[in-house]
Amino acid sequence: MRGEATIETLQYWSQWLFWLSILLPILGALLGAAAGVARYYVDRREKQLSLESIKARTAPRRLALEQADSLGAALSKHNPAAAIVACRLMDGESCDYAEDIAVALRRAGWTVPQVVKTSLNDFNDIRVYNAGSDQHPGYQELLEAFATARVSHHSGPIAEDSVGSFQRGVLYVVIGRKPPS
Repeated sequence: MRGEATIETLQYWSQWLFWLSILLPILGALLGAAAGVARYYVDRREKQLSLESIKARTAPRRLALEQADSLGAALSKHNPAAAIVACRLMDGESCDYAEDIAVALRRAGWTVPQVVKTSLNDFNDIRVYNAGSDQHPGYQELLEAFATARVSHHSGPIAEDSVGSFQRGVLYVVIGRKPPS
């Protein structure tokens, strides 16, 4: 009797181990496939985020609608002034950005002639220069409006021979090259 019970127990466990030996590799394959699919989607998302980051860093500067509205609102609180907007020679990106800024200034009532596209200045970002004194009408207001609109800018001198016919007593907004990211 004892031998029969041992044989039956062995047959019982043999059945279980047989099915287990079939199911475990199948389960392993399914889990491996699920992990592969999950890795595919993770890699795809990482590449997408990386591409979006590259696009954001290399995208041309443009004045966002909110920035233009903020710039106009800040400047419209003061008397309109005159400014010359200039961009780098043969730099389409800075010239497009300069056009955006010139349009925003004009909408605020400022007198802005056609954008000067012959600047030889080689600096990053925007430089606001008062070719006269700091008391020039609109100088401080423009600096404050750029800050309010979150338009990256600096104030400081430019070379007098760097923007074509240089005029004393004029407010210059010179768009430099896009800062490296």
